[in-house]
Amino acid sequence: MKLNTIFSIIVLSISINFQTNAQFDFSQIDLNYYLPATAYNNSIPSPKDFLGYEIGEWHVNHDKLIAYMSLLAEKSDRISFHEYGKTYEKRPLVYLIISSEENQKNIDQIQVTHQQLADPSFINQIDISNLPAVLFQGYSIHGDESSGSNAAMLVAYHLAAGQSEEVKNILANTVILFDPCYNPDGLQRYSSWANANQDLMHVTDPNDLSHNEPWPTGRTNHYWFDLNRDWLLLTHPESRGRIKTFQAWNPNVLTDHHEMGTNSTFFFQPGVPSRTNPLTPQINQDLTEEIANYHMAALDSIGSEYFTKDRFDDFYYGKGSTYPDGQGCVGILFEQATSEGILQESSNGLLSFPFCIRNQVVTSLSTYRSIIDLREDLIKYKRNFFIDRIKQANADEIQAYIVHQKDPWKRYRFLDILKQHKITALGISKDYSKESVNFVADESFVVPVSQKQYTMIKSIFDTQTEFRDSVFYDVSTWTFPFAFDSKYKALTKSQYESLQLKPIQGPSKLKPFGTDRSDCMIIPWDNYMSPSIYFQLSQLNIEVFRSAEDFVINKNKFVAGSIFVDTKSLSLEDYHNLIKSCHQKHIQYLMVNQSIDHFKKLGLKTLEHQDKAFQFAILTGAGVNSYEAGDSWFQLDKRWEIPTTRLDISRIKSVNLERYTSIIMPDGNYAFDDKTKENILQWIENGGRLIAMRRAIDYLVKKEIIDLKTKEEIMGEKPIGTSGQVIGGAIFNSYIDSLDPLFFGYQNKELATFKKGTRWYSPDSNSEIKVIAQYTDQPLLSGYASIQNMVKAPGSASIMKQEMGKGLIIMLVDNPNFRGYWYGGATLFGNCLF
Repeated sequence: MKLNTIFSIIVLSISINFQTNAQFDFSQIDLNYYLPATAYNNSIPSPKDFLGYEIGEWHVNHDKLIAYMSLLAEKSDRISFHEYGKTYEKRPLVYLIISSEENQKNIDQIQVTHQQLADPSFINQIDISNLPAVLFQGYSIHGDESSGSNAAMLVAYHLAAGQSEEVKNILANTVILFDPCYNPDGLQRYSSWANANQDLMHVTDPNDLSHNEPWPTGRTNHYWFDLNRDWLLLTHPESRGRIKTFQAWNPNVLTDHHEMGTNSTFFFQPGVPSRTNPLTPQINQDLTEEIANYHMAALDSIGSEYFTKDRFDDFYYGKGSTYPDGQGCVGILFEQATSEGILQESSNGLLSFPFCIRNQVVTSLSTYRSIIDLREDLIKYKRNFFIDRIKQANADEIQAYIVHQKDPWKRYRFLDILKQHKITALGISKDYSKESVNFVADESFVVPVSQKQYTMIKSIFDTQTEFRDSVFYDVSTWTFPFAFDSKYKALTKSQYESLQLKPIQGPSKLKPFGTDRSDCMIIPWDNYMSPSIYFQLSQLNIEVFRSAEDFVINKNKFVAGSIFVDTKSLSLEDYHNLIKSCHQKHIQYLMVNQSIDHFKKLGLKTLEHQDKAFQFAILTGAGVNSYEAGDSWFQLDKRWEIPTTRLDISRIKSVNLERYTSIIMPDGNYAFDDKTKENILQWIENGGRLIAMRRAIDYLVKKEIIDLKTKEEIMGEKPIGTSGQVIGGAIFNSYIDSLDPLFFGYQNKELATFKKGTRWYSPDSNSEIKVIAQYTDQPLLSGYASIQNMVKAPGSASIMKQEMGKGLIIMLVDNPNFRGYWYGGATLFGNCLF
């Protein structure tokens, strides 16, 4: 059978997923339904023995899942149990190492050998003839795609207790890093909801409560982030722990089990060929296709429908099935149609939860068969991959990237991400200039390309604006220096060799402090964590002033917005807490022996002091984009430690909004009634500040709160709705009004933003809306945008504001907190709030 076709296999009416009787019969479901017929070790409890019910009858929660994994490790010499971190909700992140007893005895040496395979200096010293392959096998990174984690219990039991020759062969030839749940918090949230709403009669109507998960769903982690977009960005503990394991083992294959829409079937990679990342070698896709043959055979054997080479792609290296492709590993995505509950109608008939689980089990087992047969090919591929990358790096015209980042917090964060991906960075001993950009020695670093992680380095630093395809499953770019608002340049060999390089030290200690203190402490506003410090100060019963202009003191340059603190007004405890916070957040403050009044007398302009305590709210609930609400919540709650109310939109009309100084209106499809509109308008006119992002701006237009038109509306054009017109994620450049308070802390006249969507606004010249940032004449820095969109983008507004009574509406066309990694937007977001 050809892989480039979509398969349709008729399933008999007696099959579980096409039952015509809505009274679901669990008597048909037992271990033999899921697993091959074989003898099992009776001393090892099956999932049913442990749970008290058959897998698929209920949704297993994370606590029981991990307890069972621990039990298997206790009962079987084939399994060891490892905890690699904690989630935000303090759930354990775990993986099992599953292999033969003989391999378990030599597990450390096997791991070292696989690390050496990724190091060209060891290549010729390694005998691979009997080396087990390493498989990283993971499930349910989206917590509400729970057939994966439920299947994991069956697969782990099969490997722990199975007595067949096939199982023994798998264990002898493979080391399996088995992660039963990539997203514990999401799985727990979903399973609790699903079980609470499960009915005895298994109502199959798609409109039933059991098939319609409430906002924000269990897909995401605690802060509503999609963890399957975080493999490269490493914003969250789940990702950081997982990547540490990946890098410690350098596996040959990684699998990632998901679910998709109910009316689909089953997908496995390869994805759409034209949308494979160009940095991924063709042999990776060839091996992926060879592995796919095993999945086809396995699914054919149980009469399951499937498709491949359609819809999904291998482009963004921040996804689980694509991250491995840049590192000598083959990543495989599985997508099973979801039953969202136990039994639901679909366009293919009735779809049951047990059927979903069985497909996940079957393809887990077919993965083992493929790895055993392709073991030497996979190991040779990894070995040759890193040899070839060094050759490519040495032949590259670009031999290094140099980055300048003044802000210590952002600089250390950038370096930490590189380190976690096993990318080496170096410092420079003296300043360096290129093309009018000055790279200050103590504030800059260099990343040589001649490293085994050459592919990942190119992915992180390169820009791309031309593509084979115009459709992307996710973003089309992620260039890190733009995300950090860092200046950077590519260096040729001669330029790189001219540098005086040195190892990078860890975060340097700030100057020592004691009980003696000066009259005034000045805290710069161009640090990522400055808003956190400012909020901390606002909670104290003291006056805090901020500059309204740039200034210089003792040859130290400070940007507008910088904070003046009268240290004498602080208690000793508050003073020490402030100093401690500055140290922890890498903020280089300045102590001076002059009072704030002294600087005012010298003519320094300061912002008007706000007497009302800051209190922020984020709109949440049905219709709000939970990802982008989560971006803002994470920024405030986790990064800046600012308590923030999450206000459900259904309650706005009955809530006294006067307690809030700012309300964040994330992207979403809003549908407020007139009472809600009136409440919001009154709050703004009384001094409230509304921060509307992306499609929230459309709602304000629709309700006639603001008067704003798109370029299409002005020109009388209809929006182009084809998929090739979508901007799913690109990096755009804007001219900014650097004198406006919303850009305090920025030294450049331009600012890169991460753009999703195709809204090109053009306020009338007589409008009350003031444009304070607009896309440049050639705004596309990296990523895909159609020719039609690139005609409209130049000069379109990217940030606007409108005064209304005593209050203000701020309109952000792009999300400044995108995925928690757009660090360059943090100061803008802080200015919007403060």
